[in-house]
Amino acid sequence: MTQPPPHWFRDNLEAVVIAIVMALVLRHFCIEAFKIPTPSMEPTLIGREDNGDRILVDKLAYLFSSPRRWDVIVFKYPLDITKNYIKRLVGLPGETIELRDGDLFVDGAIARKPRAVQDVLWRNWPWYEWTEEGASFEREWTPVADAAARVALEDGWLVISAPDRGEMELGKRIMDTYRDSNSHHPHPVGDVRIAGTVAPTSGTEEIVLSIREHSAVASLHLAVEGSPTTTRLFHEDHEIWRDPGLKLAIGSPTAISFCNVDDAFVIDIDGEEVLRHEYEGPCQREPRLYLGGTNHVRLGVVRGEARFRDISVQRDIHYAFEARDTWNRTPGSEVSPSWGVFPSWTIPEDRFFVLGDNGPHSKDSRYWGKRERVLLDGRKVMGDSDPRSDDPALEGDPNSFLDRYGEAYSLAEIDPTVVQRPPQPLPFIDRRLLLGKAFCVFWPPFRSHTDLLRYRQTGRPDDASLLLNTRFVR
Repeated sequence: MTQPPPHWFRDNLEAVVIAIVMALVLRHFCIEAFKIPTPSMEPTLIGREDNGDRILVDKLAYLFSSPRRWDVIVFKYPLDITKNYIKRLVGLPGETIELRDGDLFVDGAIARKPRAVQDVLWRNWPWYEWTEEGASFEREWTPVADAAARVALEDGWLVISAPDRGEMELGKRIMDTYRDSNSHHPHPVGDVRIAGTVAPTSGTEEIVLSIREHSAVASLHLAVEGSPTTTRLFHEDHEIWRDPGLKLAIGSPTAISFCNVDDAFVIDIDGEEVLRHEYEGPCQREPRLYLGGTNHVRLGVVRGEARFRDISVQRDIHYAFEARDTWNRTPGSEVSPSWGVFPSWTIPEDRFFVLGDNGPHSKDSRYWGKRERVLLDGRKVMGDSDPRSDDPALEGDPNSFLDRYGEAYSLAEIDPTVVQRPPQPLPFIDRRLLLGKAFCVFWPPFRSHTDLLRYRQTGRPDDASLLLNTRFVR
């Protein structure tokens, strides 16, 4: 009986072809990988030409649902659709967006970030880092209030004791300073979190954490077991919350966190949220008020002694607007501390407004501008008003420009007899340019503490160990 010839080659070839076709279909319609080459989304996504985060994007996300505020989205850049951009979506169709004193306002109301998003956006105050030796702490923090208070460093703990009230204050104002930016004009930031571990001793009445934003001081008094006092929160000298059942254990280390962010106070004890209190901030009451001013954070004890360690001070992202060029200066958008006017944008239907998480290093909706040119043959071409900021290929070639399709032209092709229109703002993304929603980082799987300290602002500067970098994008 004759055996049929083997078909292993054809079978394997068919399997390979089918796998390739399925991969191409998956990439085109469902999921696609992107590399983050620039720092515009740090600390959420680390951007580098050689070793930036690689993310997966859900390309079906907006086929079945509408984009939501705070999504991290990938889209074709409206002024050069050959490029893909990644930003955080903050404005939806029909809304009016304003940036007031670093916060995002939508239709006149502050837009508070969800907890998962906020936890990603905290950045360590760059000029202070806790170390076991406490050198940085001693250099940057100064004692205030009770002259009889004792402050010492013992076995990696900061010990504060006072017969009445003893506190330490961070000496420098908290600004939206970036270690890798020299051109950015810093602004004072009042959205701050102070956190650490505390172990009060027997007989101590309260642990005190306070945050000052401009002229308003918020002070958290955490009662200790056995003390006659009650845990309370004060704002502008008014008691706004109390919890008689919340008291810190004597001698046992307790993780505490107190923050003022997006006109809300949040208190965490041992990693659990015990209070979220929203209030009406000054920029909600006076929309055209420029605050400026100062800020500070303090920690201390009332009548007793406590040990502190792993103290961190972090700031929120501060959305600022620098009027770089004339095309930015649309009505209501001229930002000046003396005028006290905040920028605003009204979003048309089927358009979106985006911002980067890394303020001075993000070319986003605040600064996009188009330039239309008339060529010698009568054609009109439109492109980025400042392409060299994003296109290294044009650096050093002042006589070339790109249109929105990525095609290069020479300035010699422009018709000199036609008055060319000046650059105009183009801050919105057409829905048709959306590619999808970023949902996870898959590479590199690990990064060092040093990387995370610089970019995501977590970890210690002297720790060379690796931390897991694979994560969901928030």
